[in-house]
Amino acid sequence: MTALAGTGNLMRLIIRRDRIRIGVWILAIVSLTYLTAGSIQRLYPTEQSLQEFAATIEGNRSLAALSGPTHGTEVIGGRLAYELWNTGIMLAVMTLLAVPRHTRAEEETDRLELLRATVIGRHAMSAASFGIASGTAIVIGLGEATWVCWRPSVTC
Repeated sequence: MTALAGTGNLMRLIIRRDRIRIGVWILAIVSLTYLTAGSIQRLYPTEQSLQEFAATIEGNRSLAALSGPTHGTEVIGGRLAYELWNTGIMLAVMTLLAVPRHTRAEEETDRLELLRATVIGRHAMSAASFGIASGTAIVIGLGEATWVCWRPSVTC
């Protein structure tokens, strides 16, 4: 038996138990991206208004400290990237909540003994939990990236 035996079965178990929770995370983060992109397009309808915004925040050090450098904010894609830096924080929170739930919570509720009675490897629980969290982050990234594909007129 290898150290990762039974990882696929554990991944199916995690998906079955958390299908609603994973769906809510994906829907919430991707919807935030779409809503923010739509509001930026409505707020700055012309290229001139985006350039005025970029000129306004260019020298503002407090905004640079909060949201990072202001490169590329004269186009909609750069403005969206400037606004959505907190998506990474939401992904980190999602992972920090999901991984311990599937590793430590099983020990606390005595389900780990039931799982260990089957054929699973030593690292299967961690690998399954990290795999599901990584897969969810990839799906969120693909969902956010499709915004550019659906709007071919946007310059990024």
